[in-house]
Amino acid sequence: MKNINIIISSDNYLIEQEIKTMIKDEHFEIEAISVYDLEEENFDLVLEDLDTYSLLTTKKLIIVNNAFFLKSSSKKLDEKLEKHFIDYLHNYNPDYYLILIANQLDARKKIVNELKKVANLIEPNVDLATLAKQFLHNYNLEPGSITTLLAYCDNNSNKLYQECEKLKLYCLDSKYITVKDVEQLVMPQLIINDQYIFDFVNAFIQKNKRQCLTYYYNLVNKLGFEPLSIIGLLANQFRLLYQVKVLLRYNYSKDQMQQMLKIHPYRIQKAIGSSYQYEDIEILNCLSSLAEIDFQIKSGEINSSERGLEKFILNL
Repeated sequence: MKNINIIISSDNYLIEQEIKTMIKDEHFEIEAISVYDLEEENFDLVLEDLDTYSLLTTKKLIIVNNAFFLKSSSKKLDEKLEKHFIDYLHNYNPDYYLILIANQLDARKKIVNELKKVANLIEPNVDLATLAKQFLHNYNLEPGSITTLLAYCDNNSNKLYQECEKLKLYCLDSKYITVKDVEQLVMPQLIINDQYIFDFVNAFIQKNKRQCLTYYYNLVNKLGFEPLSIIGLLANQFRLLYQVKVLLRYNYSKDQMQQMLKIHPYRIQKAIGSSYQYEDIEILNCLSSLAEIDFQIKSGEINSSERGLEKFILNL
């Protein structure tokens, strides 16, 4: 293990395993380990720790989470602190070990280039199918159960570990895990991002009732979304689709659309891809229908907002 190490990852489980391995291999004592989070603490505390000699042990491990100054960010490290840190890198304490954790590195930054001269760059990676089988090694697995589990966990190893623990308890008596067990027990890693919403919109406008209801039930029952919020999400996406279709007719580029609409490029790109599937009248009709059911829910014409939107989907 080098004295200066950078773990480049956003996966908490992999980061944790990497650090555990380092601690075990180097035999660090608990009292000689300091942990900092730069989202909550200032970097000068880290520098003070690096400059301070311990009376308890000569060997020290300092772990720094969320090292924002390593990645592309508007938040910068104070110039004096940066100079102080670079000076330390040029003459670091051989008995002290530093681990910086960030989800990316910005190679344009001076501090990153200085670190690369002395640091060990670690990018933890693992085959999640193999990892899932390791977690469930004492259980028999129905064909397709691992594939379903990975899809539900969105290839996130931290969630994969948590859900495997739940599955092991759920199937403790039979020691056999089926696809149905996964579907019933594991909450899908439904990150409410534009891709998921666009998938919902696509199912909605294509009148794929079964798929649309699956998205809807997940939003309401597993993620706690209110029907009115879902109507708002759908309406926002339809409005964006309509705006993009109009701008495309005027030969606006993606960058020009972003500047005009003040929307993230990812959303613009997804809207462009989806806009070709729909006619203007289809989008406007959906917006009109959503406005009508929104009014009916708010005015009390529909007693159950959840059932109201469900009925609306069934009548597509």
